[in-house]
Amino acid sequence: MRPRPRTPSTLRLSAIAVAVGLFVASAGPAGAVAAPSPEATKFTIIHVPDTQNEVVTSGTLLTNRYQWIVNRKTSENIAFVVHTGDLVNWGVADPVQFTRASDATKLLDNAGIAYAYAVGNHDTAVVKVGGGAAAGDARTNLRNTTAFNKTFPVSRFAGVGGTFEPGKVDNMYQTFRAGGADWLVLTLEMWPRTSAITWAQGVLASHPSHNVIINTHVNIDNSGGRPTGGVYGDNNPQVVWDKLGSQYANVRMILSGHFAPLNGTLGAAYNTVTGAKGNKVLQVMTAYTSPHQNHVRTLTIDTKAMSVTSTVTVPMSNNSAYPSGKITDAASSFTVTGMGFKVGAAPTTKELLPDPGFEAGMGGWSAFNVGNMTRVSSPVRSGTYAMKITAVASSYQLVGMTQNTAVASSTNGKTYTATCYVRPSTANLEVRIRLLQYTANFGSNQNLGTTVVSTLPANTWTKVSVTGTATAAGQRIIPQVYASFQTTATGYLVYDDCSLT
Repeated sequence: MRPRPRTPSTLRLSAIAVAVGLFVASAGPAGAVAAPSPEATKFTIIHVPDTQNEVVTSGTLLTNRYQWIVNRKTSENIAFVVHTGDLVNWGVADPVQFTRASDATKLLDNAGIAYAYAVGNHDTAVVKVGGGAAAGDARTNLRNTTAFNKTFPVSRFAGVGGTFEPGKVDNMYQTFRAGGADWLVLTLEMWPRTSAITWAQGVLASHPSHNVIINTHVNIDNSGGRPTGGVYGDNNPQVVWDKLGSQYANVRMILSGHFAPLNGTLGAAYNTVTGAKGNKVLQVMTAYTSPHQNHVRTLTIDTKAMSVTSTVTVPMSNNSAYPSGKITDAASSFTVTGMGFKVGAAPTTKELLPDPGFEAGMGGWSAFNVGNMTRVSSPVRSGTYAMKITAVASSYQLVGMTQNTAVASSTNGKTYTATCYVRPSTANLEVRIRLLQYTANFGSNQNLGTTVVSTLPANTWTKVSVTGTATAAGQRIIPQVYASFQTTATGYLVYDDCSLT
């Protein structure tokens, strides 16, 4: 709403079976390997509208909505939740609104439901108490998303493939698989900067086999058109369509919000447009912006029928004049066919670590730079064991682990991805994961990529990953994961389900 101006977890084979290179299916005749189950062709994406009015005095409506979603995770095969912005109303001026939103979101976190949050204008410093424009330059204030990123750091989101700015979720992409197809959710800042659009172009160009959903706060309005005025950011929706949305054959949907009901009606719209490559693109705007109801748009995707079906439900109402139940207007309830989704088998990746979950031993890892490594049976993310690493000094040092043996001979141009789940015993510890390319004799190295995750939540598993491309053949690819300011006084880190592919 404008102010005035206004992953799923991957299935991991038993570490012991991986170590010996053998996996035998448990079903079927003796000596036979059971065929994999076909992937379901139907799944659900939830589109959450502007929730700004739901957290001003309490978080009850938002919490109820997210519990409604969690309760239907299995029955409706919910794969992803897309919030198109204005999560809060004036959260920078009233931080408790972010707290309420965060507490509600923990329901999705705990249920393992992946989600994306676009940053709306009300989520930034551009809005003051009451919803009006804050003092100062609106364009500068719109890009002040410090409070949002503090509440929702990159580490909180699943399936993150990359961000435009390190450590900021304003422009980010996430991937997941559902309906027998690969999907990419590209979240863009409101009225994005040209540099952010250029970054996004690179993301889409490098993922031609993924079906793309663009998530941004502003695209079409209540009439279904792309407004070109009232912009206090950088590029308007028409420019974003011309430069990005229309230019890639795998763009399937653009989801947005912002445009509140006019004279008490609408607050929602949809249409289909055709991209430059002939692909059909579904545009949906959802911004019911109610202080009394908690609308949920359910987008059921059928990759066999090539269709998207929308229904809107209000799970809860706090005012009898605004009932709960189904919303049946044409902008809420519809089906679009002929979507042309890309469907195909999931790409196969080979696990390069001998013991990803530390089930059989140390997994080939050793201490980096210092640190005491201990296999523990609690806490664990999966399986029976995890790796606990404690500091050995009261002064800051690099404390972590390195895997020097998994890849002894790299393939030039091959992309490698290292992943670990990390759980700190205390709040605000940080973790770094990086890929190094060493010469065979360890004489020199090159950093292929580093990911830094700050202020990790205590006693919570956070996924960290880094991707890099080898620049030479026959060299060593070495993942390292560590903390740069862990001491004997700051607590310890536990690692599990580490992977190198």
